[in-house]
Amino acid sequence: MKLRVFVCIAVSVSSVAAASGQTIWYVDGAASTNGSGTSWISPFNNLPSAFAAASSLNDPQDEIWVKATTNGYTPATQTSTFQLKANVGVYGGFAGGETSRARGTRVQISRFSRAKSV
Repeated sequence: MKLRVFVCIAVSVSSVAAASGQTIWYVDGAASTNGSGTSWISPFNNLPSAFAAASSLNDPQDEIWVKATTNGYTPATQTSTFQLKANVGVYGGFAGGETSRARGTRVQISRFSRAKSV
């Protein structure tokens, strides 16, 4: 018996800004230094830092906003890992100045690459 699974992605038509108790963490892989992650002015420069800072206990959930890059995310080594957290939303494709996930924001696919061996 073949089992077919269909995935439906719904796009909200309303603006979403940080709600009380929620933290939005910002990531820009092109940033030269690892900032506090609390704004586009001082973003984390890697995803593991953002996941470490995000709380899966907040209601509403914390979110991680990732600035679009041409290179995607490449870990430091082939054995580098980070763990996703339950109830933490991850959104990508941002230009790097947004204050909400507004309708009409262009969504780009985020890509993860394996590290290149040296």
